[in-house]
Amino acid sequence: MDIKILSPGEKLKVLRQQYKIKQSELCGTYITRNMLSMIETNKTALNPSTAQVLFENMRELCKAKGLPFNTTLEYLLESPTIQAQSIASTFISNLISHPELIKTSLHNNDFFQMSLLLEKYNLNQERTILFEIAGTFFESQHLYREALTYFLVSLECINQKDADPKYIDITYHLMHCHYYLNQFKDVLDYSYLFLHYQPHCSSCYTEQVYNYTIHSYYKLLKYAEALDLISIYREHFTLTTELKFIKAHCLRKLNRPKEAISLYDSLLKQHDLALEEEIKINLHLIHTHLECSNLLQANKLFEKVLPLIHIYKKVSYGDDLIEIYGYLASIYATQKEFDIALKYTCLALNQILLKLDSSRINTILDQTLTYISSCSISSQAEFIKLYGKILCSPLTVDASYTLNILILSYYSDTPNLMPYIVSSIEANNTLNKKKIPTY
Repeated sequence: MDIKILSPGEKLKVLRQQYKIKQSELCGTYITRNMLSMIETNKTALNPSTAQVLFENMRELCKAKGLPFNTTLEYLLESPTIQAQSIASTFISNLISHPELIKTSLHNNDFFQMSLLLEKYNLNQERTILFEIAGTFFESQHLYREALTYFLVSLECINQKDADPKYIDITYHLMHCHYYLNQFKDVLDYSYLFLHYQPHCSSCYTEQVYNYTIHSYYKLLKYAEALDLISIYREHFTLTTELKFIKAHCLRKLNRPKEAISLYDSLLKQHDLALEEEIKINLHLIHTHLECSNLLQANKLFEKVLPLIHIYKKVSYGDDLIEIYGYLASIYATQKEFDIALKYTCLALNQILLKLDSSRINTILDQTLTYISSCSISSQAEFIKLYGKILCSPLTVDASYTLNILILSYYSDTPNLMPYIVSSIEANNTLNKKKIPTY
């Protein structure tokens, strides 16, 4: 990109050479040739009165030569700043019409040159627009980190924050990028700015800003703040299904289970629920009932939701299932229904095997060892066979659990259960070609 900013004297020289006029011809009787030379080489400024005379001389000379003369005195006296604005306007208009050219202009350094030009002449308004265009392009391509870089420069170019709608718009775009980068603390920072300055000028982004802010509080486990903002949101907008769900979850986390259950139930009565939404709401409702020890209701819902999970395979619900199975095992153990509790423990461990997630296994085994000796031998046998599979998997298990389970199987009042775990290890090691562990 060839950016040329000419002084009035340099323009005069270009025009004189274009029309093939000699310095001596242009001078006339008003100025000397030496003075004209100094003007053309920027050693002396071209003042308006001298420019007027030279302009008239040039027009008359062109007329005498029969040449068309299309130049204006305004063009001749145009300042470098005005020229820079004109060049920038053309460049920016082209990018607005063809945003895909952003990549090309960045690759061939045109964008950088234009940025330097605008910075040199302190054209902050044009610089704001230029960097906003680039940010918006990368945002549309879901390249949020790149978009942030340009939006931040754009924001810095705006001086008057309180009354400039552009400041509000760019603040929103920064929120949007941070949100999709899971940088929720930054979302809240820009949300504060947006909501602080937004009353000074209306914005079409206000509803979405509330959404991002509520979701960010929710993701950061700030349930009270999310709930407060949902109340404010309701004064201006209609709550979506997603926001109602978040509200119910916040109520649950803030130890208001009755309100949470009521809201979950009302959500399940909606006719426009997608299958994924129905499963998610049911799972959270089950959690809430279990936390309130409503075992009958939780089991009833769980039996209803399990077939739905098998139908809907696009999303993994392993974490939810592990947690629910763990809850059920704990509650049945408390009620001294130990075989049922162990059944749910085995279901939880099966989910852990599928996910190969060691993070929850120790908690489940801790709980299980407190009641497993009270279970029937057949239930213990099923558990020990499953434990053998866990030992042969990549899951990390504390050796003390293995020792306790082996002792349990060895000292049982009924026939020795150790063969279950040994045969399971042998079978799995044959498949996985692993060395059989020794104790």
